[in-house]
Amino acid sequence: MGIFLHPTDGTHVVSGWNGEFRFRVKTTVTAEPFVASCWIDDILRIHGHRIDGLIVSLGIECRPFIAHGRPGVVPASLLHVCVDDRCLVFQLLYCSYIPDKLSDFLSDDRIRLVGVEINNHVQKLEEEYPLMVRGPTVDLRELAAEKWDLRLARLSTLYDLVAVYWPEMNLSNSTLRYSDWGRLELELEQIEYVTIKSFSQYQVGRRLLSDNF
Repeated sequence: MGIFLHPTDGTHVVSGWNGEFRFRVKTTVTAEPFVASCWIDDILRIHGHRIDGLIVSLGIECRPFIAHGRPGVVPASLLHVCVDDRCLVFQLLYCSYIPDKLSDFLSDDRIRLVGVEINNHVQKLEEEYPLMVRGPTVDLRELAAEKWDLRLARLSTLYDLVAVYWPEMNLSNSTLRYSDWGRLELELEQIEYVTIKSFSQYQVGRRLLSDNF
């Protein structure tokens, strides 16, 4: 896998391959409400004709916090959203306000928000930020368990689900999940990690929700 900065629009491009499988994802990392709104405008321009049932990967990352040897509660540092080969990483800790377009998009009842533990993430977002997420949600672990009658699927991680439902992607667990997501300037490795995570959730959701899978 690799990542580079797009020379003209400032986005990050993450690409990789596994045998004949190739992927390329364009990621916008920002704390600017206007930039996030423009990303949503682009998604609606590209996918507006098929907005009914549009699959949208949704997740958060938090900065780990340990106080006196015990885990502490910290707010969500960033929100990541992925539709097809476009990802948005919105740095909640540094945004001046939550754009209405973001709430409107994530509350559209025509889309399907997918993720692992997505309902917990939605609850945390709504408790900590003036952000409404009212679109229908699909927990990928629950869906896998219901579709294939796999009780253990409810205990699966994203990495387990990818191995079963999207084996083309060689996704491995990474210590980057515990890195400092509260920093303003994310490392390239962090951007690559969160892009692959969000893109993988989208692909697993797309396959699980397919009538042909």
